[in-house]
Amino acid sequence: AHREDWADNQQIDAPNAAVFSWPARGNPFFGAYHDFNSDWSDHSAGFWDQNGDGLYNPDQGDYPILELQGCGNVGTPSEMHWSYFGDGGLHTQSGMEPLPVQIRQTVFSFACSDHDLLNRTVFVLYRIEYEGVEILDSVHIGVFTDFSIGYPVDDYLGFIPDSRTAYAYNAENTDEDCGDILGYGAMPPSVSTTILRAPLDYGNPSGVQPIFPSSMVSLSYDPNDSSYPMGGADYYALLSGSYRDGTPIENGGYTLNGNPNNPNDWSELQSGATPGNRRSLMALGPMQLNPGEFNQLLVAYTFFQGGNHLENVQSIYEEVGQLLDLSENCFIPNCETTVGINHTPTLVESALTYPNPTDAALTIEFANAQHRVLRLYNTMGQRIREGTSSGRQYVLRTENLPSGAYYLQISTDQEESQIQRILVTH
Repeated sequence: AHREDWADNQQIDAPNAAVFSWPARGNPFFGAYHDFNSDWSDHSAGFWDQNGDGLYNPDQGDYPILELQGCGNVGTPSEMHWSYFGDGGLHTQSGMEPLPVQIRQTVFSFACSDHDLLNRTVFVLYRIEYEGVEILDSVHIGVFTDFSIGYPVDDYLGFIPDSRTAYAYNAENTDEDCGDILGYGAMPPSVSTTILRAPLDYGNPSGVQPIFPSSMVSLSYDPNDSSYPMGGADYYALLSGSYRDGTPIENGGYTLNGNPNNPNDWSELQSGATPGNRRSLMALGPMQLNPGEFNQLLVAYTFFQGGNHLENVQSIYEEVGQLLDLSENCFIPNCETTVGINHTPTLVESALTYPNPTDAALTIEFANAQHRVLRLYNTMGQRIREGTSSGRQYVLRTENLPSGAYYLQISTDQEESQIQRILVTH
């Protein structure tokens, strides 16, 4: 509705609260919709910049978008929620020191009349920004899930390494109630967690490479079990492929990697394991984090119900590949009919910028050769550099710029644009 409102007469006649309250850079209306105010100059949610000034002006046609690394053309979610948080508090479980890391989190979903799988999936996009001054060369990232399906102590766990998926299912075809905890009853669902897009390792000698799960393991609730972490060293061991006693995780790190519908596969069901409350850890790494660098991690959480407990597991095996394909295609097409914002924006083909952070020069590489305009803004929204490119590479000189954060806008003749955050350090 907001975009149609702008398109008919280049004015917003009926302000949409969700659009006008979006926490994006320079939003002058943010304080009117919240009990606090911020210009969001350092931590901004994604937005379409209609006039290219680097600031979010919903009254001038700007609107929220999903910023997905490596995607120029991105499908429009029906619903998005944005937040950010840092690692500045006490680590009460691991006892380790916090890292100078900020996370921008976007939770989004699609409401479709013709794509049931999307209707049963919630996506979480994490933008990871490292604000330290030292290179971290052995970083591991863990995707932890406490599934707790209905009455949670009668579940099993499994993994599909090729699909980067962890899943949980009921051990029997009835999920009972227990006191105040309600089960699902007969035909209980299965639930999956899928890593759709992994962080990139910019320190790989062979070039920039995605970091996919190096291990998949169940985490115990029993402190006597070697998969129950007791301190920082235990957490790091589990993230890097070992149990806390130093024993390597079996099968090269990929446990319970069989389909429980197959009696010859390795699964908790076929091995006769005692059901319980299941927690999974999918670990990614090692990778290198450079000062000022940002990365992304995209995770999907999907609900499968419609058959018995094992038929629902089979549905995971058969359908989770569709989520991977949708992610690879930047969620285009996502739905024939989408509830909410019902038009997909077209963004300029995504550019690769390096090194970021930079000192004297920033190289920008494009997927194709066409005329582009490049504009660099400071955090106040002031334009401080402008140039054009008709090739597949452009070098932006930065040696005379003060150290700090900047925003690079890349536009084409078709008025398509994207914005990337650049850090200059001397």
